[in-house]
Formats: sequence, C-alpha cells, structure tokens
Amino acid sequence: MAIVQQEAYKKADKHLENIKILIVEGSLNAGSLIRKILHRLGFKDVHVVKNGFEGVKLMKESHIDIVFTDWELLVHNKNKTTNDDGKHPEILPINGSLFVKRLRSSPSSPNPFIPVVMLVKSESERDIALARDSGANEIIVKPFSADDFSRKIINLIDDPRAFITAASYRGPCRRRSKDELPPGAAERRVRPVQRVRRHEGKWI
Repeated sequence: MAIVQQEAYKKADKHLENIKILIVEGSLNAGSLIRKILHRLGFKDVHVVKNGFEGVKLMKESHIDIVFTDWELLVHNKNKTTNDDGKHPEILPINGSLFVKRLRSSPSSPNPFIPVVMLVKSESERDIALARDSGANEIIVKPFSADDFSRKIINLIDDPRAFITAASYRGPCRRRSKDELPPGAAERRVRPVQRVRRHEGKWI
C-alpha cells in the first residue's frame, strides 16, 4: 500500500485537501470506512450521504469534484413523484446505477460531467459492464483496499476520459484508448471530462 500511496502523492496534485468528495453509501459503516481511506490518502473534504436524494441535494448546495457511489443503495421512492426539492421527479435516484444514469442525463442534474467511481460487490463481467454502462468513470470491486482507491483516483486525475453524448448513452468514453473508438463514435459529440487537477490556482 505504501508504494501505491507514494505514487498517488507524486502523480496527483499536492493540494488534495481542496478536492471535495461525495460518498453515496447506504451502509453507515461502509461510508465511514471509505471516508477513512480517503483521509489517509490526503483528502480532507469528504462528505458521506446515505442515498441519491441526499447526494443530489448536497451537490446543489456545494461544489463537489468526485463522487463515489455504491451499486446497491437500496433506496426506493414509494410515490415516485418528487425528489429532494419536490420539483424534478425525473432525477429520482433509486439505486447507484440509476443515480448515475440520471446524474448524467437529467436536465435537473447539478453536474452531468462529474467524475464518478462506482463500487460493486461482484467481479462478474456482466456486473462490471452494467456499472460501466450506467456512466461511471471508474469501478472498484468489493472488498476494496486503499490501493484500489489510489489507482482509480490517479486515473481520474491523470487520464480523464472524454465525455460522450449519444442517443442511448451519456458518460465517459468506455474505451481507455483514444485510438479505439466504438462504432459510430464519429457521429457523437465528444467533450473533455471535467478535470480535478489544479491549473494556475484553479480546479477545472
């Protein structure tokens, strides 16, 4: 772990305390564990909420740079008519996957381009593909370690993916290589993903 942490400190910006992180996690214990890991890696401004409703509310109230969300939030909206502010039912986040999808595509989204890391409990190709297709930038499989978080954060900072808008998908490019674009990529509108690196005193 020490080697990976040193690499994270070397490659990422030294001002990690200026990056605001949101953790959306239904389990209080799991949320606390993730926050402790991020604190150990140098992040100071870490917020934990229990569901997507609270996550959207916090994102509207405060600038967030990176979101970590669990795949299974186990949150169900019974009436399916309102969200956190009672105005935009289309952004109702029922679980981690739907939370990310609506974060990417809803007109009411506080930030469609925000980097998102999805936590899943299975290593099956199907579950990984579903998490990827929901619009997550990076995926961490449980059980996780500090090394896993270090690697994913390095990817977000040093190798951000282009953001793709298509008829059936909005989110980061699902292929890491810029030379391996999927069929139809030329017809898509591609834009840079929001970066979290500091340039000239600003996070962009």
